[in-house]
Amino acid sequence: MNPPVKLKDLVDTLKLRTAEHAAYINRQTGRVIIMDAVLVRAAKSQRLEGEELGDSSNLPLEQARAIVADQGKRFIPAPKPADFPEYTAMQGFISALADRTVAFELAQATKARGAFRQFKAALTHYGLRDAWSEYRHRALVDFALHWAQKNQLTCVEGSSPGRPQSQPEW
Repeated sequence: MNPPVKLKDLVDTLKLRTAEHAAYINRQTGRVIIMDAVLVRAAKSQRLEGEELGDSSNLPLEQARAIVADQGKRFIPAPKPADFPEYTAMQGFISALADRTVAFELAQATKARGAFRQFKAALTHYGLRDAWSEYRHRALVDFALHWAQKNQLTCVEGSSPGRPQSQPEW
């Protein structure tokens, strides 16, 4: 049985990761690994060397190559923020509101051009930003747990000290 993944680390990859980073789960340690996406692309293409990436040691590139060569046995790609169904979460939040007038206004905002921006503006107008943040966090946790189960990983509550690991343990 593989060690569990810390739920907070998995949720943080969904909340905080940008397109400039790739994230993987190390099945042997249960740790989340975040690295520069340029390194992963370089490892996949096998065209760039560490010096071309501005790194005097090739260790990060070698680590990225090890992850790419692994083909999902030890390291599996963590869910991307784009995998989270944000619009569905917005609709769920709207459905859960007791005030149907406010719910209607928020639903209208999600149908307008710039739906996410309009939705956030409506949340601010009605003083619901904190309620949305809590709802969205719970939705992210549920999504992360479902993703972990689908990928045969177990999660535990709690957090690791500091941020998720930036490089794998070798």
